[in-house]
Amino acid sequence: METLEANLKDQVDWALTYDLYFLAMCQKKLGDGARARQYFDLAQRWSESHTEAPAEYEAELAEFRREAGELLGIGDKKD
Repeated sequence: METLEANLKDQVDWALTYDLYFLAMCQKKLGDGARARQYFDLAQRWSESHTEAPAEYEAELAEFRREAGELLGIGDKKD
């Protein structure tokens, strides 16, 4: 988690979404559901505002979103 959190300071492009989804899952596993949801929501917003991800990464990001959402009990809806 330290590495992922450090990346929050340095990344400014679409790839930050990866770290945010993984941080959401880490926080949920550690029992902090509120912080997990914050990271998840930030990942969604970041992804929506940084749409320059190469097409080959879109499916992978969608799968990480689905996995994080499932773990957080959010489902596969956009909100």
